[in-house]
Amino acid sequence: MATIQLEDGIKIPLSKKMYLYLIPACVGPCSIGVIDIYRAYNGASHPMLGLVLGWITIAFFGGFPIILLWTVFFHKGSGFYINSKGINVVTPFVKRFLSWDKISGFSARQKLIVVRLKDLDDYLSAKNFIMRRLDKINTAMQGSPYVINTITYQCSPDELMAILQSNFEKYKS
Repeated sequence: MATIQLEDGIKIPLSKKMYLYLIPACVGPCSIGVIDIYRAYNGASHPMLGLVLGWITIAFFGGFPIILLWTVFFHKGSGFYINSKGINVVTPFVKRFLSWDKISGFSARQKLIVVRLKDLDDYLSAKNFIMRRLDKINTAMQGSPYVINTITYQCSPDELMAILQSNFEKYKS
């Protein structure tokens, strides 16, 4: 387990290995984008379509590894924080905080930890329309809008569950 002790709690860093596995998965689609562009310049029946689809594919699947590398290696604040105020997930694009007084408990589902909430409607009402819809879908699938994917952190699901349970008992109000 790779936890970092902070003044007010602990930090569990992102798993570099897990994110590095995703980068080769982007090479195949990028190759298809390059082939589309090559065929567009060399006698394709619809060259403009090949160019557009090729560049979109390269931009999306080529940009994704850049974002992953930046998140894991260069954004030093990324990770999962547990302190006296609550739990906090931090990445360059998302900061999700949930205080201990809104949590009723935790349950495990394979490599996921489902955070059970005391008042689901209160949690959802604080969100905008799009996030509320996504959280309702997540609730229908997992039983809660707040789910922790343990494979993205340098901690096993059992260790993370033990840390969450002990801190929940310590800080719940």
